[in-house]
Amino acid sequence: MSDYVLLDTETTGLAAHDEVIELGIIDTDGNTVYHSLFMPNCPISAEAAAVHGITVSDVIDAPRFADEWPKIKAALTAKQVLIYNAKFDVRMLNQTARIHGCDELLTPANSHCVMNGYAKYNGEINPKTGGYKWVKLEQALRNEGIPTHQDHRVIGDCLMTLALIRKVGKIIW
Repeated sequence: MSDYVLLDTETTGLAAHDEVIELGIIDTDGNTVYHSLFMPNCPISAEAAAVHGITVSDVIDAPRFADEWPKIKAALTAKQVLIYNAKFDVRMLNQTARIHGCDELLTPANSHCVMNGYAKYNGEINPKTGGYKWVKLEQALRNEGIPTHQDHRVIGDCLMTLALIRKVGKIIW
């Protein structure tokens, strides 16, 4: 599985102007391939900071996204990317790339949503949509008896997604 990596982001918020402020990529052995905080062009919303705990003081001396782009691109080129809630992370990473004048890298062809796969595996139906009900990562871990971590940061979330994949199997992507 050397052609697979896991990715997670933390962002300044959820809107069209928001950016990735932390990116983590690990391989399927759990080794960190890439990790960095970024100084964004926009403020970090209070709502986002309440979730991940990253404040402007954490990123004030961090590099800009564009400065790290060659390293990010190298970590993702020719890889299949496994992401818990891929729709969000793909949108935010590509959105940040556009904001900083970089190429978009993630597409439906090279990114796979572990959350959607787990929802199907879990089998619970969402009564509003009739599709499979999405489950937050922490709940999926509890469902499978996997210990969770305390922080909500990218490398920890990547490692927890990897633990879920190992427990449930490839079927969830």
